[in-house]
Parts: sequence; structure tokens; C-alpha cells
Amino acid sequence: MEKDFYNRFSQFANKLNEDLDDLLLGKVLYISLNDLPIVKYKNPKHVKVHNIDLGDDFAEYLSEYVRSRNITKRDLFYTAMKSLDDGDVEVIKIGSYNFNKTSHEINETKKSENLKNKDVNELFDSNGSIKQNKIIDRSNTLNKNLHMRKYSKEIEILNGFDNKINNLIKGYDLGDIEYFNGDYEEINLDNMSSDLKAELNENKSFFNNILSCSLDDYQKLAVVVDCDNEQIIAGAGTGKTLTLIAKVKYLVEIKGVNPNNILCLSFSSNSTFELKDKLYKTLGKDIETRTFHALGRKIIRSYDNTVYGSPMDFADFFIKRFKNSLSIDEMKDVIKLAYNYFKVFKRGFNDYINKNRNYSREELVMEEYNYVLQNCALPGLIEEFTERFKRNNYTIDKFDEFYQYDYDEYLDERLIFLDIAKKFYIEYELYLLKNNFIDFSDMINKSIPLVELYGIKDNYDYILIDEYQDTSYMNYRLIRAIKDKTNAKIIVVGDDWQSIYGFRDTDLDLFNNFPKYFRNPKIVFTSKTYRNSQELIDVASKFVLSNEKQIKKDLVSDVSIKKAPIQLIYYNYGKTSRVKLFEDLLMDLTCKFPGSSLLVLSRNREDIKAYLSPRSFFSKNPSKIGKSNNLRITYPKNSNVKKEDRLDIQFKTIHVSKGLEADNVIIIVNDNFPSQVKNSGLLDYVSNGNDIGLKRSLEERRLFYVALSRTRNYVFLFTNLREKSSFIKELESYYALDEFKDSFDVYHNQETK
Repeated sequence: MEKDFYNRFSQFANKLNEDLDDLLLGKVLYISLNDLPIVKYKNPKHVKVHNIDLGDDFAEYLSEYVRSRNITKRDLFYTAMKSLDDGDVEVIKIGSYNFNKTSHEINETKKSENLKNKDVNELFDSNGSIKQNKIIDRSNTLNKNLHMRKYSKEIEILNGFDNKINNLIKGYDLGDIEYFNGDYEEINLDNMSSDLKAELNENKSFFNNILSCSLDDYQKLAVVVDCDNEQIIAGAGTGKTLTLIAKVKYLVEIKGVNPNNILCLSFSSNSTFELKDKLYKTLGKDIETRTFHALGRKIIRSYDNTVYGSPMDFADFFIKRFKNSLSIDEMKDVIKLAYNYFKVFKRGFNDYINKNRNYSREELVMEEYNYVLQNCALPGLIEEFTERFKRNNYTIDKFDEFYQYDYDEYLDERLIFLDIAKKFYIEYELYLLKNNFIDFSDMINKSIPLVELYGIKDNYDYILIDEYQDTSYMNYRLIRAIKDKTNAKIIVVGDDWQSIYGFRDTDLDLFNNFPKYFRNPKIVFTSKTYRNSQELIDVASKFVLSNEKQIKKDLVSDVSIKKAPIQLIYYNYGKTSRVKLFEDLLMDLTCKFPGSSLLVLSRNREDIKAYLSPRSFFSKNPSKIGKSNNLRITYPKNSNVKKEDRLDIQFKTIHVSKGLEADNVIIIVNDNFPSQVKNSGLLDYVSNGNDIGLKRSLEERRLFYVALSRTRNYVFLFTNLREKSSFIKELESYYALDEFKDSFDVYHNQETK
């Protein structure tokens, strides 16, 4: 009987393993033993039952075997679970065997020498009955392990790829970094030392002509302070770039620093070009001025000059290389993910396909795959996931950690997402390695270990960083590595109120807690703004300080205006009335501020395009918004507006407008500002422990502040009468926002009744 039982049980286990593939594909609803369910798939596509028929007498064999050999059914359950090690299943029940035990059996179980497996013991309660939640946990673990083993061959190729730069840094772990105790010294006009006062007095003529400007006392102080680490905290319109240029000029002409030993860094190609140009005009010498990425690329190419930047970004790679590389089974997984997680409208596929064509099964899957990709956020999420993954300097092994995360909902869908993200990452990295390309993340991530291991060929004495509030952790690690090797002095300039690039993984803590990251710095505030009126500063400052952990600044201005600096223009529903009212506003501003500059800002491009119809004032194609130069408006023939009186108008998203200013500003404030886009939850894996939703919420407030602070005179909030933004409601709660009433009073009143 013992041999017969083993034969029967072996048949059961073997048959079960054979059927697991069908179960994973969703073709099987459940697998049963003698018509009793054993394993069940959560979301089957097709209802089809696989029954393992071992004969009606199998239960008798089993019971007799247990009695005669004095073993517990728990041992048999452990054997059955072992047979599921490769299965993506949720175990519900094993036949009629609920493993209910007599007290004698339980006592014997406790004494048993055979039960040494703690995991198995945890699957039973004190009565010997199976704990279903424990079984599900065990089954989920098996499921995760199955996903972890995917693409093992491709991972082996990736990890073993022979590449000069990779070989130089292979096996090197950046590890943790030393942080400091947070001590710092704030220097201001009241507590500066007698030596600083003497130095300012001795060089006072120097400060009278920096780009045809004279520096104020706050800016002068920031320039003459000389220490290992200096942080200049500068509000909007206080002349951050001017102060930075004056600092470089002072180092070269007064302190005698070799200009070849000065490095200036900024965050965009445009700002870097402008800074470099202004430095040359001021000094008559070239100062090395780069973006962080350009600096990293320079360091990498000093070790391998055959390395080039990748011509394809993540979006290009997804469309051109990855999208059609998936197998049919992987496409089926994407379809499941789209319907179950992203809630793509399934019936819409019927309208999508060509009903007059006969599709093969594979062709139908491919069509449905293309349909769901066009109607869900998966491509963009894969791209953002990979970008964040690389910016965090994660390696392929990090996916094994992600697979072990526990979630109450959508576990299967999350595992599918991780599979697709892992495959994308592997194929993208292999594309870079095979072509000896590096992308933006590589430029930073691979240059850091090169500097830490081998040093840097440049002998920098000073490193000056503009817009430091936009720094990421890996940018910081690069600067720390260079400083540790060269002993360069660090000067950073920035404004935490204008930190709006969280989607680039900027870490505001690097700015707000600067003394934690650089030892014993000296901190200087530049507080006088030359752009905004004091009335606008007071309102905008109160608004942005509603965020926790923003640095308090006492900004001052010599400019004062009589009317309220922030004014409301309401529009009613309907594009016609909205566009007409907008054009009336532009005509009115032309009369009030002839020949002036105007910035029209919005949260995104689509909001601006809504006002640029072929019949509107504007002469250029709306699709070029955000990419083109200033747009000139075409005035009605009967307007009698002189050419020199026309508005110089720019349409920009708020992100693009940072660093710009204009005589007046219009902000299009729809109900999508602040943005209500919710985190899908799939980016939590690469959020570095941050609450992405909270981080975005705080950033939206800073983004609105940036928009408010672009004006020299007035801000006009162009908004829907019936759907006020929460930001406008908040401003109204502590500030009397005026409704803009002027030459288009009649039209305005008609529209808002």
C-alpha cells in the first residue's frame, strides 16, 4: 500500500506541475482532486476545469497510510506545497482534507522529529486546521519568486557585458556618506566682522559696475564672504545671477584666483549658456561653465573618449525598440494590467478593430495590445519609472527587492508591471552598452565612482552652483566627490521657494539643510528684490510659506503700487466667451501699458493652446507653444494701435518661465491648478521613501508662487467663475483680490452674470 500511495501521490504532484502553465495563463479556473478544488487562479480569462482523477479509492489509501505509518497530514501538505514551488497560484483547499486533527494527533505532531520546517508549522492553528491567510501568503511568496527568476539569461548578459568604463568601476559601491552636525554661521549686515567691513570699504568701487549695475549691501556681503562652504539664499528678483557673476569677478580680479581653477554649474543648457556669456562679457575671459550632466560626461570621456550621449531617450526607445519586442504572452500580461489596474474600457476594443478582417489569435492579441497601450498610462509610467530607477543609481538586483514588497491590492498586476519594467530596463541598458552610449543618468552615476576611485584631472579651487535648490542627491554626491579630491571651496546660490523640478528627483533637503551636507557653512541672505512691488511680495510670501519647512525670508522692495497687484478676471463656460474675454483683456492692457512686455503663463501647454485659435489675434502656430520665441499678436484693423505700442507677449508654461520677468503677467488658472494628478502607486518603488503625492502637492504651491513672482507690476488671474482653483480661494481668504474692471467693463459684466 505504501508504494501504491507514493505512486498515486507522485501522479498528483506531477500532473499538478504540468497544469501550472495553463493556470498561469489564465486558461484554467482551478485544479481539483476528485472534483474538489486544490488551487485556484484569481482572474481567469477562460473557465476551464482540470480535474486530476486518481481514483475513488485514493482517499482511503491516504487515510490508511496516515494511520498505519503514524504520520500527520501536515507532512503530506508540506509535500504538496513543495510541488507548487514554481507555481503562480493561490492555494484554496486540498480536497476534503482540511487537516482537522484529534488532540492525540496534535500532541504527536509537537513531538514529531520530522516537523522541523517552521514555515509549515505556521500554516496550522492549534486545532490543526489550515490557516488560509498563511497559505495565501506562502502562495504569494512562490508567485514572487517565479517573477524574480524571469529574464535570468538577459540579466547574466547585462551583468557580464565588457565595457571600459564599467570595468573601471565594476563592483564599486558608493555606500553611505558622512553627514555633518548641522552647525553654521549666518552672516548679515548687523553681525559681520570688522574684517569684512574693512574689505567692503576697501573695494567699494569694485561693486559699482557689474554688468552696468551697482550691487546692494546684501549682494556685496555675499560676494566678499570667503569660506570653505557658502550658501547664498536669494529670493525671487534679488539678483541671484548678478551676485554669482560678481563673485567670480571678485575672485579673479581681487583675490587673484586663476580663472582656469573656477567651475560654474547650472541646471539647463540655456541658463548655462547665458551665464557663460555674461561671465565673458564681465571678465573678458572664459570661465568653465557647465550643466551637471556635461560635467559628468567630461569626466567619463577623460577615461574613454569613444563614449557618446544616447541619441534616443526613454520615450523614443519604447516606441522604436521596445514596444514590438514583447512576446505574445507578455502582451497578454500587458492587456491584463491595462484592464484590471488602469481600468481601460474593455468594450472599446470592439470599436477599435477592423470587423471586416479575419484575425489569427496572435494578431488579435497584438491588436488588443496596441489598443490598451493607446488608452492607458503604462508607456509613460514605464519611462518615468526607468528614469527614476536610474537617477537613484539602482542596479538590476533592485527588482528582486521590489518583488518582495507586500500589497493588499493588485499584487498580480504589480508583479506584471515590474516584469515589463525590468525587461524594458534590461533592453535599454543593453542598447546603451552595445553602442557605447551613456544617458543623462549615466553621466552622473558613472562619473561619481570614477572620481572617488581615481580622482579628477582638473584642479578646481572654487565651485559655484546656481539654482542649487534644483539639486538631486546624485548631483550632490558628484560635487562632494570632487570637493573631497580637490578641496575646492563650494558656493551655492538658490531659493527654496522656487524649487519646482521634483519630477527630476530634486531633493529640497539638500538646500534647506545645507549644513548637514557641507561642513560648517556660512549663510548669507540677499533680501532686496528689484522686480516685485512690496504689496505683491507680502501676499506671495504668505502664500508660499503655508508649505512646511520653507525657509522664512524677509524680502523688501522699494517699489509700491496703488492698486491691488493681483486681480481677477472671471470667464463663463464656453470657449467663445473665454477667448473673447481674453482678447479684450489684451486690448485693454495694450491701452494701459503700451509697448510693454507680457507673460501669459499656464500649468501646461494645452491650457494656452485653448486661446490660440486660427481666428484669434495670434499669428504663429499654437503647436509651437513652449518651443518658439515671442509671439506677436495681430491687432484688429480698426484698433488704431501703433506698431510701437503693441504688446511684446510670450506664452509659456510656468516651468519654462522660471528666471523670466515681464511688465505684467496673466496666469491661466483652470481647475487643474493645483494639479490633481494622482500617483498611480507604481512609482512608489522608485520614490526613495518619499511620499510622491505630498511632494507634488508642496511643489504645486511653489509653482504658483513662481508664476506670481514673474511680474514687475500686476498679475491677472484668468479663471473660471464657477470652478475656482483652491489656490484662488485661499488667496481670497486673507487678501482682497480685485476684479479687473476697465475698458471692457460692459463685456465682463455680461459674461459673469
